Amino acid sequence: MTKKFRWIAGILIALLTVTVVQAQMASTNYFPIIHKAEPATATPTTTATPTVTPTATAEPDQVVIDDVVNGNTPNDLDDEYVEITNYSDDDVDMSGWRLRDESGPPNPNIFTFPNGFVLDSGDTVRVWSKSGTNTATNLYWGSSEPIWENGGECAILRDEDNQRVDQFCYRP
Repeated sequence: MTKKFRWIAGILIALLTVTVVQAQMASTNYFPIIHKAEPATATPTTTATPTVTPTATAEPDQVVIDDVVNGNTPNDLDDEYVEITNYSDDDVDMSGWRLRDESGPPNPNIFTFPNGFVLDSGDTVRVWSKSGTNTATNLYWGSSEPIWENGGECAILRDEDNQRVDQFCYRP
């Protein structure tokens, strides 16, 4: 009878342990990381078709670079733009903010947001490489050549105080 008693006691202890662990796990909160402002490092993968691998994320209550679209061909200005979204609850005056590529001095490509440009809460603006007429949802760099490398690089957004707001890196 002692073996039977030990066997039953072991099962009861195991059931009690499982119940305690399940209760502990049920009370644990898990928070997914949505977007992170600091730059991250890309881990490129080899695929038959080039794909964009974003590497930076930002807090969801900020202005962030959502995408860099660099056209289908190396000299395609018609489809080249950067998409920026205001995820904050407030409208953001982006006058004097700068968007640039990662190429360094002496010739970085820098776009300066026009005076009076405000990105409303929840809105998105596209900064096109080509020339055009600025609107609330489309701004134009005015370049005659592509800005964004088809081989991949980083877009960097800085505010009027030259503080990095976001960075978005892509690789083919």
